[in-house]
Amino acid sequence: SFAVGDYSRYEGVLDDEVLYIPPLRLSQDAGNILQPGDKVVVTFKNTGSLVWVDELAEDQFFDIIHGVAGITFVLREGVDLPQEYTFQELPFKLTTADRSFGIELEVKVLPKRENWTNNYAVQLHKDGLDVGRLAVQAVASTPVYLEDDFPASVIKYIYLQEGSTPVVRAGDELEITLAQGLQFDVNNQASKSVYATYASYQADQIVLTADRDFRSNEQLVLRDIKLTGRPLDPEAVALTVAVRGEGYTQQQTKPKEVFHKGQADRLYYERNLAGYAIPGDTLVFPAGRQLMEKDTLKIRFTGSPQPLPDQIKQIDKALGTDFKRQKGKPVSQELVF
Repeated sequence: SFAVGDYSRYEGVLDDEVLYIPPLRLSQDAGNILQPGDKVVVTFKNTGSLVWVDELAEDQFFDIIHGVAGITFVLREGVDLPQEYTFQELPFKLTTADRSFGIELEVKVLPKRENWTNNYAVQLHKDGLDVGRLAVQAVASTPVYLEDDFPASVIKYIYLQEGSTPVVRAGDELEITLAQGLQFDVNNQASKSVYATYASYQADQIVLTADRDFRSNEQLVLRDIKLTGRPLDPEAVALTVAVRGEGYTQQQTKPKEVFHKGQADRLYYERNLAGYAIPGDTLVFPAGRQLMEKDTLKIRFTGSPQPLPDQIKQIDKALGTDFKRQKGKPVSQELVF
């Protein structure tokens, strides 16, 4: 029989890194079944997703032949193979990215002197051998206002999602990092999914610890991540994610360009708003900028009194059906569409 006793997980990304299957253990339960010249061929069942790499060290009992279909170990003449033997780690590379799956192995024994063959399914660790990646599924597009009288920026949501074969285990640390220019508001922690705990909440990095193994296609959601800072070039601020755990490190994801300059314009009045018809105005965007679907438009009022219901209706009518006003507090200095 053949078995892999250790669990291992691999990041599902094409980076030309050489990965390793944990040691394969051979058990000859009925004495020395293998004889000199017999071949042990180790293959992947996941054809098309993985490829063996010819980087094996010399073996004291077997000659090694590296092939496209598998790695062949030929038992040498004049050696005394023990009944229990552990092969070295087997090197391979991924040929498929952006998907998750479990690795399956098969061993074929080809005797030199007898007319029989036998295929053996390799018994894996109970958790298997997993390929996957915690993906940044979605990050809310976030405006950054340079004017001090506008509120600080808030990332409405960050969705991190597992694949069909999950790789995040209990105790793993998930790091969400901001590049220089914006900082997390350490005095106002974001809401999050219940199966992860904040390990640290610092200005440049949030670290969460997974409370349990993640499930297939499960999401970790953070909402209302309050920020501080007003960088002159918010588009250059990158948000990255990394996962670190025992025997596994997921490299930082490709930076998501989620920040942009918020566009603002002001109207000034010399008298109270009561009974006053708000004049028309036009927001002028810089070249190459325009309002996109799901963008947020905020109209703020300073001073007193606040706009009357008729004036709010006037603004609603002017914006038309392309905008939907969000419900706010009964008394508010801001209309949000």
